[in-house]
Amino acid sequence: MQGFSFQYPFDFLPNFNGWAVLSKKERCKIKHRLYELMYDIASNYEHFDDLIVTSMWRSVSNNKKCGGKPDSKHLQGFAIDFHIDKFSKKLVSNDLYEVIPSPNCVHVQRSADYIRNKILKGK
Repeated sequence: MQGFSFQYPFDFLPNFNGWAVLSKKERCKIKHRLYELMYDIASNYEHFDDLIVTSMWRSVSNNKKCGGKPDSKHLQGFAIDFHIDKFSKKLVSNDLYEVIPSPNCVHVQRSADYIRNKILKGK
């Protein structure tokens, strides 16, 4: 398997409005979740270098402004959006994450089973 290393925030400056209100522990959890999700996508998708990140973590207020769902996985660092192009259309779901195409982006989020088993139960 090819090795990957990422520099946060993955050559993309997300909107960190609201970041300061989180505890240091919560910020670390969110960063770790985003690192892991990016690593899993990169490990499973040969065109990873062609993906352009458009959204990662969001604060509650920023999520509301951009029309996100109140229970969006972006709020906990379990989702990343990518710009739609010819490569990202070929990104498909697997055991680690779900791919949800929308009109203006490709939304990739952790699967409910992954969150339940790996994150919450620690298995």
